[in-house]
Amino acid sequence: MEGFHQDAIAMSPWLSLLCGVLVLVAAAYLLYVVLRPESF
Repeated sequence: MEGFHQDAIAMSPWLSLLCGVLVLVAAAYLLYVVLRPESF
């Protein structure tokens, strides 16, 4: 169980980075839909 805990700590930056990228992509998509509604 100790090894799993260390792996979780090591993966934490990647997980936060992935979440940040997903949030940015979602926000950009929503802005695009709001600003360009005629294309949908």
